[in-house]
Amino acid sequence: MLHEGMSFSNWDIALETISTIAKQNGFAIKKEHVEYCPDGTVKKRTLSLNPHSIKQALEKEFSDHPIYAQDLHLILQQYRLIQKSELANNTFLLYNKLIKKKEQCPEWYIAIE
Repeated sequence: MLHEGMSFSNWDIALETISTIAKQNGFAIKKEHVEYCPDGTVKKRTLSLNPHSIKQALEKEFSDHPIYAQDLHLILQQYRLIQKSELANNTFLLYNKLIKKKEQCPEWYIAIE
């Protein structure tokens, strides 16, 4: 079972574990964005559930209701937009907090890349 804070010794083990758990639950994993450190090691990897496997799982769970791909796509897009707006809001809150810290302590230096 996956849980927040879980760690793995390398990315291959992490991907294998996540893929196995996804398959056991009827989902397929889609590998998306990868960020690398300057030394070439993986810093961050983004994975998502394949929308087709989400549709299949919903059809299995709610067999008496039709699940339309275009509706599912719209819902997933709305969810992504909510996540992006929350991220932007969190970034704004963090920025304001850092500015206040800088005002309280003149030694603080804030660099935005």
